[in-house]
Amino acid sequence: MKNLILCVGILCIAVTVSAVTMTLLEEEFYQPIIPPGWTTSGPSPGAWSREYTDYAGGSAGEIKLGNFPPGDGTFRFTTPPIDTRNVHDMMFSFKHFFSVQPPFINLYTLEVQLSRNLIDWQTLWSVNTSLSIPAQTVEIPIDYTLGQSITTYLSFTFTGNNGTINGWYLDDILLTYRGTIYSGIWNAGNHYPAGDIVILDGTTLQINAGASVFMDVEAFVDMRGRLLVNGSDSQRVLFTSETGEKDWWGINILEVNPANDSTLIQYAKIEKCEYEALNINSYDQVRVSHCVISNNSTADNEYHPGTIMVLYSNPIIEFCDVTGCGADYGILGYQCAPVVRFCRFFQNPISVSVIYLNNCDV
Repeated sequence: MKNLILCVGILCIAVTVSAVTMTLLEEEFYQPIIPPGWTTSGPSPGAWSREYTDYAGGSAGEIKLGNFPPGDGTFRFTTPPIDTRNVHDMMFSFKHFFSVQPPFINLYTLEVQLSRNLIDWQTLWSVNTSLSIPAQTVEIPIDYTLGQSITTYLSFTFTGNNGTINGWYLDDILLTYRGTIYSGIWNAGNHYPAGDIVILDGTTLQINAGASVFMDVEAFVDMRGRLLVNGSDSQRVLFTSETGEKDWWGINILEVNPANDSTLIQYAKIEKCEYEALNINSYDQVRVSHCVISNNSTADNEYHPGTIMVLYSNPIIEFCDVTGCGADYGILGYQCAPVVRFCRFFQNPISVSVIYLNNCDV
């Protein structure tokens, strides 16, 4: 878990950043050959090989760009195509070691690049060096906008004369993502999103009556567009934990572009969150109506003190029941003017106040 600490007035509140990840690509080069689907190119493609060594810092078995056959130009070691159409918050990591041959003093460029067509390449990471680089791990965040393709490729790219190096060694290659981009309509039935639910600016996710949404551990709803929850009195929309424990991180509505249509959450049941069930920050166009918010915990009341957090926002919260929740406050607000009406707070071990508003108009 990661917390970004946001201090507002006398309050310090943690904005949670999900730690759950899913894997798109993982390769540790255990097999004695270059893995199927990976390709080599350049003046001397045969200079790439799989070696039973561990110079890059992983276990034995790694890829090497060697010095034979020699060539001068751009060499690539490229992944198979990766489907990144609906993934968000990608992270690419690898181990590497680069060794040059003295007394040669040449300039080499080491890069990680991304392409969607094997023609146009965008550089994600680059080092220019004439010296050896000791074994190290590199982590590269990749914005989702660079993916969004069924054919996304990543390339380890060397530019220079490989005849004057001892080798560039690569191992423990890993591409993960944290959230999945969703839009459209979810009807009645069980839904198991992969990681965070990410609703992009300008898009809508509509969840209809009778739907149950089972969230991953430490995942949350990352609402940047419009969320339309259309439950009914007899068929609520359920947001809950896939494990049955209090371990997901609620619905986060943070700094949404006001050009989006209003978010409406009605006749929903939000339960078993580890921290806030609802976090509304810097966005006014939200109505939460006829909802049950129950059995949520705030294990860290110092930085997550409210079951419903309202910061710099003016939402409408009405006809809701908050019950069985462990926060210090049922609703905590700062610099806001929420409309809170016809709500009930009961059977909560609330230690301070049902509603606490700091520097707010009501």
